[in-house]
Amino acid sequence: MLYARHVEQAAPVAPEACAEELAVLREEIAPLAHTRLRAQARDYLAPAWRRLERLESAWV
Repeated sequence: MLYARHVEQAAPVAPEACAEELAVLREEIAPLAHTRLRAQARDYLAPAWRRLERLESAWV
């Protein structure tokens, strides 16, 4: 729950930082979430994926 709040309240970022945020999410946060949370990892990561989707659509 705290992670979701953090992600949704995070400030907008430049396109370059968006790519870096995506890399961190894919390479560090998602694997850890899948290891620790298993089936609940999808729900935990959903706010982060939504944020990246909004950022990407804002820059396109």
